[in-house]
Amino acid sequence: MTTDVKEIIGFDKFIDDLRRFQVGGSFVGTELHIMYDLVIELLGRSQDANILVAELGAYQGLTACLLGAAVKDSENGNARVVSIDNYSNPDSHRDLVVEAVSNFGLNDFVAILDQDDLEYLHSCDDDSISVLLVDSLHSYEHVKETVPFILPKMRPGGLVFVHDYQPEAEEQYATVGKAVDEWLEEHGDKTIDHGRDGRFFWFYIKEDDDE
Repeated sequence: MTTDVKEIIGFDKFIDDLRRFQVGGSFVGTELHIMYDLVIELLGRSQDANILVAELGAYQGLTACLLGAAVKDSENGNARVVSIDNYSNPDSHRDLVVEAVSNFGLNDFVAILDQDDLEYLHSCDDDSISVLLVDSLHSYEHVKETVPFILPKMRPGGLVFVHDYQPEAEEQYATVGKAVDEWLEEHGDKTIDHGRDGRFFWFYIKEDDDE
């Protein structure tokens, strides 16, 4: 059974449907709410055409649906979500992602792409991504390869989310945070408005007129 697109109105309705459809994921409610609100805020003020919201790592489709709901609720007709995951990985769940997006009635807002996330970033034009969620492989080496794409591929004023950011944790859990912090040490002057809620971290890319 699928829901009509018009039925998804607001974050509370999204959470109700999330429970009803039993979509798995490691994000907690406050993280989802922050992401939903910030994406809607950015899309509400954006005048760009062809606004790209990209997520790296889909798991079972939770964040693809959250981002799709935010795009839908923003009523910004120029925005779309691309959910990228390498479904040749035995731990991937493409069928669950497809089912979740369909159950939420978000097929018109979310495209599911079977591709390595680094290959996808290579293929993107510079200054083409408005919102980026980094939540794929959590090894230090993989995140270290991912973060150099942020500045060239993100639009000025764009929003970057990083999940499982725990630089102060024990070594095996600190890999994402360590790689991101090392990148910020070199490029942090090009980012603004950093925020954090538990393992969830976000920042914006500076625009030319930002002080």
